[in-house]
Amino acid sequence: MNNFLNLQKSDSDIISTDKKTDNKSLKDTKKIMIDEINRMKNVRSELLESSQKLKKQNEIFNIFEERLRSSANLIFSLKKRYKTNITM
Repeated sequence: MNNFLNLQKSDSDIISTDKKTDNKSLKDTKKIMIDEINRMKNVRSELLESSQKLKKQNEIFNIFEERLRSSANLIFSLKKRYKTNITM
């Protein structure tokens, strides 16, 4: 009978230890998940900021492209006018 009681006590200690281990494991997992969510939020904000910068850069390049095209057309028309004036 004494062995049975000791065995019962030993089993309950193991179960208690397992619960503590499981609890710690769950807390560790929860912390890891919270850290990962926070990291993902930071990455999201960085990506949004980068996206805004890229949009602005694209607008600047489009303006630059328009000005280059306009300048090229102006140079072409001046060259044409110059050739016309020389042949006259």
